[in-house]
Amino acid sequence: MKTFLTAFTTASLATAVAAQAGLLFSAGVPVADVDISGGPVTITVPLYIEQTSPTTSISGVGLYSVGSAVTRTGGSATLTGAARFDANFDDAGFSSVSFTPTSALLKVQRDEVGGLSNASGKLQFGTLSLLLSNVGTSTFTLSDNDLDADDTLDGNIDPLDVLISNSAFSVTAVVPEPAVLSFTLLAVPALLRRRRGQ
Repeated sequence: MKTFLTAFTTASLATAVAAQAGLLFSAGVPVADVDISGGPVTITVPLYIEQTSPTTSISGVGLYSVGSAVTRTGGSATLTGAARFDANFDDAGFSSVSFTPTSALLKVQRDEVGGLSNASGKLQFGTLSLLLSNVGTSTFTLSDNDLDADDTLDGNIDPLDVLISNSAFSVTAVVPEPAVLSFTLLAVPALLRRRRGQ
């Protein structure tokens, strides 16, 4: 069934909550500090959903679909792109991705009914493109996509949205001090000592 199901019984939801303990969105920021001394830099940030012990949603039955929202909460980094991770969630027709300079919404889904599992308990579901133009730290939250009540489903088509904890990540743009300045600061005292010894 190639669709995001939007209605589930209370009993089904309770069963899913009892069987699974927790999920968390996370981001794989490529480097701690991004050097923008040569001008604005665009980085690609992978987005993941991972299970928190003793959950078995991902390592067990797997996931059929994922829905996530990304929101900038501080700084000036600009969202210039967002995409689903096709290798894991390959249904282009029923997946949707949208973004603005400060936020993104991702709904991704498998082409076949059933769960995609990973023994590590972690799956990539999307990527973000961030443009860093100004020095400083930008922060983003990762949360459930509230536009649809049940858009993160396991391989049994049970909803997992209420199990997802919000998280955050940050990226920092820097302009390193020139190496020649550090060398000068070290060399001048040594030169003065040499002159005094003459």
